[in-house]
Amino acid sequence: MSSPTTPRNALDGLEWIRRANDRDIGAGELREVDMQIADGGRVLRTLRITTVRETDGDRSRTLFCLTDPAPLSNINYVLTERRGDPGSLAVSLHLPYGAGTFLDLAVTQQRQGVLGSTFTYEDLRTWLYERGQECGPAIVDGPAVRVRCRDGERACEVLLDPGDGFVLGVDHLPAGPAGGAPERRYRATEIRTVDGVRVAGVMTMRRGDRCTTIHLRRARYGPAFDPRLFELEWRRNCRQRLGEW
Repeated sequence: MSSPTTPRNALDGLEWIRRANDRDIGAGELREVDMQIADGGRVLRTLRITTVRETDGDRSRTLFCLTDPAPLSNINYVLTERRGDPGSLAVSLHLPYGAGTFLDLAVTQQRQGVLGSTFTYEDLRTWLYERGQECGPAIVDGPAVRVRCRDGERACEVLLDPGDGFVLGVDHLPAGPAGGAPERRYRATEIRTVDGVRVAGVMTMRRGDRCTTIHLRRARYGPAFDPRLFELEWRRNCRQRLGEW
């Protein structure tokens, strides 16, 4: 079995991260997915979520709206970011109970699981982080390029497609210099092309015995969607608004 190698004249690690971020993803994205949350092989719940992304240059915002089951429908949040900049990440959460509540999540809350899943709010951003990252050399390991990055105490190893930099996986490593086995493992599989954009048909995040799997039901890429979908008042009836699309 051959060992992973650093290819001659290869891009360095941070350049590979930038290549991933520079992929053409279209100005607008509409996706409907099923999020299946399991523990010890037993499915606890399945949630249906619609996402709408609007990207303008180096800025992006994505609306995530829970549409099923009915008791949880219309919970939604908007994630805004600048390409590669961890300091720009912001999450505005809407809870539809009573008169409705809007909450801006602190950084520590952005790193918590979404709706009880093993995916955090931060995991579901559009771009990988560049600013403040210390990245090692790019290592070719079979069908993927591996890049290990560190941001202070946090470290991860990113797996990229050697062709276009599509993110195939991320291993989230323990805090501290000692490292160790990944605490969480993300993998993208059943990759397909929709409207000229590559997208994962299945996304999985494992943490110990817990596993969350996101199955793509349908997707559409192209021009940006109606910007009113991101406004606070429209988000109060997000599920009904999205039904019009």
